[in-house]
Amino acid sequence: MVGPVTGRPEQPVTAAVAKAECWAARAAGDGGQTPEWRLKGACAELGVSYWPPNVELIDPEEGYGVYQTLSWLLHWLDGYRGGCVPPLPLPRRNLTGSVVTADQGVGAASVFTGRWVTASGRPPS
Repeated sequence: MVGPVTGRPEQPVTAAVAKAECWAARAAGDGGQTPEWRLKGACAELGVSYWPPNVELIDPEEGYGVYQTLSWLLHWLDGYRGGCVPPLPLPRRNLTGSVVTADQGVGAASVFTGRWVTASGRPPS
C-alpha cells in the first residue's frame, strides 16, 4: 500500500502519515496554491518524512477528493469543512451498522448524517 498522492510507502499508516498525505492531497487539488515550504513544515510538525505530491499518480480533481475524504476520516479540523462533513452522501444504516435495504424502509434507519458529534449531539469544538 502506498500513499495515493505521494506514493509514500511508510507502514504502518499512522494518523501522522495520513495527515501528511492529506496535506499533499490538498496541495495536489488546489492548483499549486499550497507552497512546498508549508508541506515540508507540516511533515516536520507531524514527525514524518516529506514526500511531494506526485502529479503522475493523481490529477488535481482526484487530489481534492482524497483531501476531502482524508479530512473526514481523520476528523481533521484544518481539513475540508473542518473534517465534519463526508465527501459523499452516506447510506442510511440500521442501529447494528448494516445498510438499510429497500424492504426495511427508511423507518428502520438511524439518523446518522455523517457528521461527527459528541455524546450531547453537538459537533465537537
